[in-house]
Amino acid sequence: MQQKESSQPRTLATDKWLPLVVIILGLSGYVGFKWIRGQESSPVALERLLNQECQFSSGDRVRLGEEVSKHKLTILHFWASWCPPCIDEIPRLVTFHNQYGALGVAVLAVNTDEEKSLEHIGRFRKRFNWNFLDVTDPLSRLYAATGFQALPSTMIFSKTGELLYKQSGDLAWDSQPFHTQVLKWLD
Repeated sequence: MQQKESSQPRTLATDKWLPLVVIILGLSGYVGFKWIRGQESSPVALERLLNQECQFSSGDRVRLGEEVSKHKLTILHFWASWCPPCIDEIPRLVTFHNQYGALGVAVLAVNTDEEKSLEHIGRFRKRFNWNFLDVTDPLSRLYAATGFQALPSTMIFSKTGELLYKQSGDLAWDSQPFHTQVLKWLD
């Protein structure tokens, strides 16, 4: 016995799966939004990051959490010499550090270049006349622990290791709202 075909074409709107499809799309959009924003990090991930060893361009090594505990605020800024937005951002970061360094703000400029490219750090230091700490991360261990997917990227920590701010992409170092927030964090 053959079934009679419906005169209406079968569409997703008439399908019983529509509510499930809507829920799945909604959840995937929410998860994607949270992932793209990168504003939330789990306590376990932060602890893992702060326990990572970092190496300064001088060759000295220290656990990141130890370095963070030395300053009122620590800015962990990821960049690379091949990244035009990273290079464009450096002068504003230098100006910011010159303004706030004496108030207890440390900048750790984490370079993610491959090991063979690390000689660029000295040239950038001279070119932009920066006096903040250079951290080398040629295997991207620190960077991978952050969950970031783009450069430049920035994290700001309190002295106790609390994550105060996290942003992927260019940061408005010279904006008044950002300066106001930094002053609140320093109080």
